[in-house]
Order: sequence, then C-alpha cells, then structure tokens
Amino acid sequence: MPYINGEKFSMHRLTHLSSAELDSLNFHTTSPQNEPFFVVNLELDMMQHALPNTILQSQPKLEYYLRKLVSSSDYCSLLAACEVVGRDEHADGVTVHYLDRDQKSCQIRAGWLVGADGKRGIVRKHFLEPSEGIRQEVGIFEYEGTWIAANLKITLPTPESHPDFPLWAAGHDLESVYDLFWPRNWHFCRPPGRSVACGRFGPLADRLWRHEFAVPEWDDSMDALAMFWDHLTPIITKNIQPSDGGLPVKVTFPSDCIQVLRCRPFRFSHRVVNAWFANRTVLIGDAAHVFPPFGGQGVACGVQDAVGLAWRLAILTKMDALSSSLACRNALLQAWADERRMGIDNSARLTRQNGELCNKRGSFTGYLQLACMKIGQVLLDGLGKQLPPVEAEIRGYRACGSGTFLAKFGGGIKLAQIYVQVRLPDLPTLRVELSDQTLRRVPTVLTLLVIQHTRQARPVGPSAVQPLLIFLLDILCAQDITLIISCDALEIHVLDM
Repeated sequence: MPYINGEKFSMHRLTHLSSAELDSLNFHTTSPQNEPFFVVNLELDMMQHALPNTILQSQPKLEYYLRKLVSSSDYCSLLAACEVVGRDEHADGVTVHYLDRDQKSCQIRAGWLVGADGKRGIVRKHFLEPSEGIRQEVGIFEYEGTWIAANLKITLPTPESHPDFPLWAAGHDLESVYDLFWPRNWHFCRPPGRSVACGRFGPLADRLWRHEFAVPEWDDSMDALAMFWDHLTPIITKNIQPSDGGLPVKVTFPSDCIQVLRCRPFRFSHRVVNAWFANRTVLIGDAAHVFPPFGGQGVACGVQDAVGLAWRLAILTKMDALSSSLACRNALLQAWADERRMGIDNSARLTRQNGELCNKRGSFTGYLQLACMKIGQVLLDGLGKQLPPVEAEIRGYRACGSGTFLAKFGGGIKLAQIYVQVRLPDLPTLRVELSDQTLRRVPTVLTLLVIQHTRQARPVGPSAVQPLLIFLLDILCAQDITLIISCDALEIHVLDM
C-alpha cells in the first residue's frame, strides 16, 4: 500500500477509480449471442479474499492515477517523453543515458536499473540481450497468434436521438438496451468462427467495451478497422420479437453510438526471459514475460514481480556489505527470480486452460473433459477445495525449493485478505478492517506476522521472537519493521518495536 506525501492510497481505491468487477467468465460457441456452454462463477471466493476475484482495468485511467501519485511523491521523479539510449554498469550502481523531451543528452546515476518498459523491452533488447544473452523464450506452452483488439466507448441511444429504434416499441429502456447488446461480465467464443475475447472494462459509468478476435491470416496489407466492423456487426445484431406478436425483426445497435477509441492488430505469444537480471539491471512485467489475450494475467503478474523485488532491493540498498557482495546479491535476486518463474508458470496454466476452451472447436473429447471438470468442481466445492491451478495459486511459493522463505516454519504461503479485528497500541477498542490494511498500516519495509496456535490471555511480545528480531535488525533498523501478533484467526495486535 503506497504512501504518497503522508497520504495512504490502496490498490482498492485505484481499482475503484479505474476498473470494473466481474461476476463470471462465460464461454460461448461462435458468438456471445449464443448461450454459454461453460460458466466460471467468480462470485465464489476461490482465492480466499474479501475483495473481488477478478477486475478489468481501464489502463489509461489507471496509469493516469499512478503517474499522479508518483509525481506527487518526494521520493520519485517522473521524466516523461524521454528515450533511453545507453547504460553503464559500475561496481556500485548504474548510469543510464537518455534524451529528454528536447532531445538533450542527459544521464542519471542509480543503484539499480529496473526495466519495466513493456513488450518494447528497450532495456532487454538493447542492453541485456547483446551483452548477457538475456531473451524471451517459449514458456510452458507455445502460442503465436495475431488478434485485432479494439477499445470501444458506448453511448446509449435514446427515444429522442433514435426515435425509430425498434426496441422502444418492444418495451426496452436505456439500461436494458445496453445489457442486451453489451452484456455484463467477460465472454470468450470458440470456433466455428473466430476466437473472441470481449466484455466490459473500466468504471461502469464510462461504458467501455474491449473486443479482441483472432486473425491468423493477418498481413499488413489488411484493413484492421474494416475487418473489425465486419466481425462486430453480426454480434450486435439481434432478432427482436415485436410487442404485437409479429415476426421477429433484426435490430442492429446504432453504429453512431459506438466510438472506436483504438483498433489495431497485436501479435501475441507466451514468452518468459531465460534470466531475470544481470548485475544491477533487473526485468519485470511485460519486459520479462508476455501472455496471450485469453488469460488476463499480464498486469497481475507484473505487480507481483514488483512487490517481490521491492523489499529485496530495499535490503540490498540498506546493507552495503550485502549489496557489494556479488554472491549474496545474486543469491537474493535469483531466489526472487525462481519464485516469480513459478508464479508465471502457474498463471500460464490458467491461461492455457482458458485457451483450450477459447481456441479449439468443440469435440467429443472436449465435451467429456468439460463434463469431468464440472463434476470435479462440484466434488471439490463439497470438500472445500479448488481445482489444481487455483489451489497452486493459493499455496503460494511453497513448491519453490529455492525461494526466500523458511519452508519448515510454514513460509512461502500467500495470505488471504480477510476482515479482522485489530487492537492498536493507542486504542483501547477493537477495529474491524481488511487484513492488508493492517499489514500495511505502517510504511515499513518488512512486516513480521507471528501467529499463535492457541488463544492466550496475553499475546506474545517482541521478546518471544527476539532471536529473529536480532537477525532482522542486522539488516534493517527498528523503524523499518512492523511486528504483528495474531492470537487467532480474527484478532490481530499491532505492537510497537
């Protein structure tokens, strides 16, 4: 949870400003007009969180708020419209050479260079690939495909703007028209026809729609916008039964109510870097891994990359001896890379599962597998368990043998975000809040969570974990550590160090 100029901003707040929640994933044959053959209910608490399982961001709006936060921070400088042209590695840092917005040569010196520059991957392609051989390679499955992707902004027709629109006579109002042609949630469509991924995204009031469809025959002589309209028009054409009981009539949503914000082809693949770092240069996000469009895992994985890297860089920055030791530095970063590769592979399995349903035509074997999956999910729900890909995500990094955690003490798990009762040092009464808010209450680098298996009259204090604290204080100062004692599953005590 970032702190900007003393004010706390949660990802939940940013999510509220820039995203929409999903209730379900719907898999159709050919078109979203057809009834789904498989539905994933996202209202079930699959990931054991108090917040929604799935959200769809409006990327421009999210980036706007993130830039605003960064620009207002005393600890950050945001230099826009710059072009990185060079990099020099030193024993104690990196010098980055760039051209500013006026094409003036500039440079900046830092302890670390983190390439979070997306699919363009300037840091990887221009610096690490030629000198270190770092490149993106095929992940756990191979996929290459071109899709046309469009962002749409929908304006609703009204009886005044479109008096001849047939749905007014059929008894529809504005919202029912919107729901009919631009249905809620997210939709995947499989052949016959083109593979499709489409649905609402961003704040509901913005009425944004994302529409992607596969074009395996694409070449640069084709007109993406013309192909888009040819593909979309049948989807937004409905057979409507008149109120007088006559024959159904075909009604197409008015094209003048559809604003195409962006429409162009994208080449998608699944790739992961063969190495995540070299010396003091590190790769995260799309610079390190890319996914096909039918999984929605890119942004989530990029955030996980950054969160896992941040505290490690904080430790390396604070400990000069550790930072200057190449062996220690590489060991800490390699543990992070191993954890993230496992996380990327888990996300890739979820993506591949969606891809199987989205890209392949229905077959007897496919229907049998789907039936088994549905039966298995019902049985697992009865036992309080999840399908293997979801269970792997919940388990966290425990299957990673080289991660930065103490496996024998239960380390490596991902904490579910739940509502808890919190007792603060300066408040006599309990507060109810999200556990993530408690864990990030103080802007410290490290939070130590101690869980007592049995409820005691008094929770253990810092003395009970003194040996561990002595070790931690060799790395960080006391102000950088928050100690939280959990007496049971519902009550948490935040202690002063």
